[in-house]
Amino acid sequence: MSTIELSTHGIPRAEWVRRFKERIKTRLGLNDDDDNETIAAAELESWPLIDEHPVAGMPNDWELTGPEEAADENLSNWTD
Repeated sequence: MSTIELSTHGIPRAEWVRRFKERIKTRLGLNDDDDNETIAAAELESWPLIDEHPVAGMPNDWELTGPEEAADENLSNWTD
C-alpha cells in the first residue's frame, strides 16, 4: 500500500487568517470597517481550523491551501 504525502505551506493560522481576510477585502474593494470585517469573517467560515470531516493523518484544508488562493477560490463562487 502506498502513501500520499502532502506538503503544508507552514503559514501560522493567525497570519493565514489575516492574509485571507485582506485578500477578500482587497478583491472586493472593501475598506476596513466593521461591516466589511464581517463579510471577510463569513468567508473564513469555509476554512475552519479543524476540518468538519477530518481524514486521519491528513492536514486540514487550510494548511494545504495558501490564504490568497483560498480567498480567490471563495470569491470564484460569487456571481455578479
